[in-house]
Amino acid sequence: MILTINETIKIVEQIRSSGSTIGMAQGAFDLIHAGHIEHFMMCKDYCDVLFVVLVPDRYAAKGPGRPVYKQRTRSEIVDCLKMVDYVLCDEWNDETACLAIDLIKPNFYFKGTEYRDKIDLTKNIDKEIERVRSHGGDIIFLSGTISSSTKLINYITGTPELCK
Repeated sequence: MILTINETIKIVEQIRSSGSTIGMAQGAFDLIHAGHIEHFMMCKDYCDVLFVVLVPDRYAAKGPGRPVYKQRTRSEIVDCLKMVDYVLCDEWNDETACLAIDLIKPNFYFKGTEYRDKIDLTKNIDKEIERVRSHGGDIIFLSGTISSSTKLINYITGTPELCK
């Protein structure tokens, strides 16, 4: 189910009062591939309810013609996945997931292991980890198949120098 911010507030309250654990994954999810599916399946193993937060189009611009799908379409695709309970699709004024973390207050925030070892000059992942922990949650780095929508798109479009 695709939610607005106000709907999310109400649903999170209901989930919390039931004692269920909440997980949250966040990303562009521009071109869904096997790595994303595996990631969501692994996320769902840790929580009762999984929220997936979509990065707004302006922050998902990873190259010319990107994102391939606009945020609404990306959210509709992710919403079709049975392991995803809720999709939050909104226009955040922040390139981090911090505002969504404040809204959902997940027990678990999921990222791939590539983010654990990544040198992040923006320090966005550090901000997100700090925010999750400030709400009593924790981050879980999941080690599944690491794929890249960007590399797949570059490969398909014949831009091999960008596929490295």
